[in-house]
Amino acid sequence: MEFWEMTNRQDWHICEMAHLGSKTAGYFQGRYSSEEEVVHLVDRYYLKRMGLLRRGRSSA
Repeated sequence: MEFWEMTNRQDWHICEMAHLGSKTAGYFQGRYSSEEEVVHLVDRYYLKRMGLLRRGRSSA
């Protein structure tokens, strides 16, 4: 349980920093990692269904 709490605290911090970075002018949406292709595909599916997918970005 202690290890789980420690790793979650680290992940929360990383997520908070990534969220802050996504609000900057230099942010460019892209893949998380080449190892997370399925996560990327799910995100793109969701964005497309919600009408939020930017036009002209077929493989961002």
